[in-house]
Amino acid sequence: MGIREAVRLPIRNTVHVELTNLCNFDCGFCTNHLMTRERGMMDFGLFKKIINEISEEKISERVDFHVMGEPLLYDKLIPAIEYVHSKNLKVCLVTNGSLLSKGLSTKLSKLDFYMIVVSLQTLDIESFGLRHTSIDFKKYIDQIVEFMELMHASGSETRIRIAFLNTRLSGLVDMPCAVSGIDSKRKALEVLKPWIETVYSIEGFPYNGIELDEALEKISLHRPLLIEVGQGRYSLDLPLLWDWGNAFSTSKVYPSRIGACFAIRELFGILWNGDLVLCCADFNGNTKMGTVVSSSIMDILNSKRVLEIVEGFKRYRVVHPHCQKCLGGKSRAMSLFRSIVSIAFVNFMRRKNVIRIPGP
Repeated sequence: MGIREAVRLPIRNTVHVELTNLCNFDCGFCTNHLMTRERGMMDFGLFKKIINEISEEKISERVDFHVMGEPLLYDKLIPAIEYVHSKNLKVCLVTNGSLLSKGLSTKLSKLDFYMIVVSLQTLDIESFGLRHTSIDFKKYIDQIVEFMELMHASGSETRIRIAFLNTRLSGLVDMPCAVSGIDSKRKALEVLKPWIETVYSIEGFPYNGIELDEALEKISLHRPLLIEVGQGRYSLDLPLLWDWGNAFSTSKVYPSRIGACFAIRELFGILWNGDLVLCCADFNGNTKMGTVVSSSIMDILNSKRVLEIVEGFKRYRVVHPHCQKCLGGKSRAMSLFRSIVSIAFVNFMRRKNVIRIPGP
């Protein structure tokens, strides 16, 4: 049996291609400071090789510039986007938004994206301190809004998603510092309404406070939440705060040998140096299955090791040691709990609670 029998291709979600693991932020809730692998930028020839195979082998219909790092730092970003388009693949850009200058935003507005995700995360000037940057918070927010306005003025159909920290269940994860995020409906209303009003203003929607309040009453933060505004081109994303698979834990982690994950079946990552890893959360390359520098993507996916891992997850068996740690816990009871939650999430909870805010 090969990967085409084990996994339906093209995979349901995306291939995460890490253009660079360099970042101009060092967020307290991110594993950037824990990353020990070499830092650098993907060779453009290697990038084209990866995109060619994804397209020719119909591995995925979409490529996300994401794993670690800030993709806007990549010195061949525009040619990379254009090359993905030339192979009839969708492209999603995930950025912290700090480098969205007017000049770069103008260039991006002329390109076609499936989606641009702005990882805003922090809510105010106080929590912005978690990002460990000298950038002025007001200037940062204003720049993101200006980018949204420019994209609208250009006539672009690109979806724009703003991501925030949902800390409602933060007590269930170990973080290296106190993380201030959206942890209640009151806080959600306080933070999200101004952004919704901004979208109304950009799109020229007539503002209806009553309809907006009625829609936002449906907010629940106990599962991933997505708020679509107007026709759904703009959205506010509130995924649950996560600990990167016990990455921040300073105590013993009891590995889990049962559990579920989307790895390979729906997504996987290719790091800037060509290492193929099981998922986009593997910040340090601990699940390296091979390198696309010397092998094809399909050869790696068809390897005995990858197929064992895929078949294991189908039976809720966790094969790889790093995955066992990822789904484990600081006690045997917590390990079992996280295992059960992972199975429930993959099968029942994965779908975001979607709230649609009326447009014109």
